[in-house]
Amino acid sequence: MYFNSIEYPFFLLGVLFGFWALVRRRCARHLVLLAASYFFYGCWNWRYLGLIVFVTMVHYVVALGLEGATRPGRRKLLLAVSVAASLGVLGFFKYSGFFADNVNALLDALGLGRLVPHVRALLPVGISFYTFQAMSYTIDVYRGELKARRSLLDVALFIAFFPQLVAGPILRASQFMPQLERDPHYDDARAASGLFRILAGLVKKVIIADTLGAALVDKVFGTQGAPAAFDDAAPLQVLVAVYAYAFQIYCDFSGYSDIAIGTGRLMGFEIPENFDRPYVAVTLRDFWRRWHISLSTWLRDYLYIPLGGSRRGPVATYWALAVTMLLGGLWHGASWNFLVWGAFHGVLLALTRGWQRRRKAAGLVPSANPAVIVLKRLGTFHLVCLGWVFFRALTLSDALAALGRLGAWGEGHVHVPGEATAVLVVAIAAHLTPKVWLVRAGEWFVRMPAWVQACSGVAVIWLASLMAQAAAPFIYFQF
Repeated sequence: MYFNSIEYPFFLLGVLFGFWALVRRRCARHLVLLAASYFFYGCWNWRYLGLIVFVTMVHYVVALGLEGATRPGRRKLLLAVSVAASLGVLGFFKYSGFFADNVNALLDALGLGRLVPHVRALLPVGISFYTFQAMSYTIDVYRGELKARRSLLDVALFIAFFPQLVAGPILRASQFMPQLERDPHYDDARAASGLFRILAGLVKKVIIADTLGAALVDKVFGTQGAPAAFDDAAPLQVLVAVYAYAFQIYCDFSGYSDIAIGTGRLMGFEIPENFDRPYVAVTLRDFWRRWHISLSTWLRDYLYIPLGGSRRGPVATYWALAVTMLLGGLWHGASWNFLVWGAFHGVLLALTRGWQRRRKAAGLVPSANPAVIVLKRLGTFHLVCLGWVFFRALTLSDALAALGRLGAWGEGHVHVPGEATAVLVVAIAAHLTPKVWLVRAGEWFVRMPAWVQACSGVAVIWLASLMAQAAAPFIYFQF
């Protein structure tokens, strides 16, 4: 079941009715949410519900064990068990095939044959998200930053909460658990704010992202069922397709986050923001403060800082940045494309940190000149787009072909569909709109009468139904 499917509104209405009908009975309302979350996930493939239950039980038991353990060796062993269980599940389903294929290719080149068996298993949707979420809970308990929860129901609901289960934002127990302990109170303004975010997410996903994908990006970069068309595309068409993909993936992913945040608000929960206009960033470091914020902060707190962060001198800092981003690329998928994408960002982040360190040592401060800021934004955006080529291409050779095609100026026939051009212009304009205007638009929607809000919702759904070909899955479902 997708947020943009015809079934989802009926599912959500049923969940809201059951939740608010039992709002004064904490255990009952949490059971409703957990059952709804498992049903939501099971609609994709009910057989993989056992994985979520397994991960939940491991981290629940280990966290309780950590709470009572005093010996450092025992605590480290318990933490290792929980992390190994999550990474083992993630590694088997997501990386075992990639590992087997590459080892077999190496063995084949040495004349030893293909000795490593390739286990073909369907990748469980959202596995990267809920395993990282579960690990953060146990690690926080190990660090003494959080008390282990005695309620298995609360831990299970934290890991499987359906609005953000399959594509984030990645929750922290310290953000979500306290909300479970409070009795929610219905508030018209909060509910209207939630509805506004859901509608905004639908516009981003169905009207912008899906249109850009179907009309241009998929035709140039190809899909699993159709090869890339770089040979037939003019360089300008490839360039526009790269820009279109930058906004497709942003609107697709941030649209999911908007719907998750809005759905949470309808039940009195606050899910943290995951995006902050990333394409207005002035450096790559700034970009990663704005893009997929929940993953960026997770990698910072549970990987970059344990690797030494910025505490051990410049060289160690650059190394920690490179390793963190390389593994961040691998988190997205078992592919050389993602490894190259992660390494690309890791190297550029290290160079950015070194450049900023030198400027600070020389007593220089960032320029406040508007022209300089615009140039920095354009430069950062194009570096991000260069990385997106490797992220979107089906293979590493396709990515190199796309980059090669961009250098063949003057060749080929340019064909950019009018609808893709119009939607891309709208997406860029909306992205550059001052944040305060967007906030005011949400506040205006909240103040409107209920009938205006309802009509707005109907209008958005009607427009989305006109433009949608089918309920296309969100891009980050594959991660």
